[in-house]
Amino acid sequence: MKQEEIINGLLNRDIEVLEYVMDKYTNLLYTIVKKICVDARKEDIEEAVSDVFISVWKEIKTYDLNRASFKSWICMKAKFKALDLRRKISRKIKEVEFSDDISVGNVEDKVLQREEKEKLIEVIEKEPRINKDMFYQRYFYYRSIQDIAREYKMTQAAVSNRLYRMNNKIKNELSSYFEGE
Repeated sequence: MKQEEIINGLLNRDIEVLEYVMDKYTNLLYTIVKKICVDARKEDIEEAVSDVFISVWKEIKTYDLNRASFKSWICMKAKFKALDLRRKISRKIKEVEFSDDISVGNVEDKVLQREEKEKLIEVIEKEPRINKDMFYQRYFYYRSIQDIAREYKMTQAAVSNRLYRMNNKIKNELSSYFEGE
């Protein structure tokens, strides 16, 4: 089934198309969620994947073919659900850790880690959309450069160069940020 048929089917509330999408993308979405939420239980991962399909069903009208392929769109939805799940799990773990071990060193380390993550996200978000998408696909979804190049209709060298420049920019900005403190 072509991308346009999938989108039109979902817009027309065709249950068979939704079932096709679920059959086609469940394993991919499960893998994405599992890689992001390594500490999650199987049931939590399955629930997150189900939530992605519910979100697709409800929000298909917001899909923009000009911004991303349907596959990229649904994968990004999975990533965001997985990050929500990871935050939820992290909060539970932090509550247990915080109540078990409140030492000044651990609190300082956790604050620094959080600052580093926030700064990293801030640097990435400054990039053009295509660079951000490629970065997330390569380093969050572990997609090959060949797959990314094929999706964006670019050469592998062009994708590698973009990622290389972005990595250098991130290193420079993070090192100058943390050296300045």
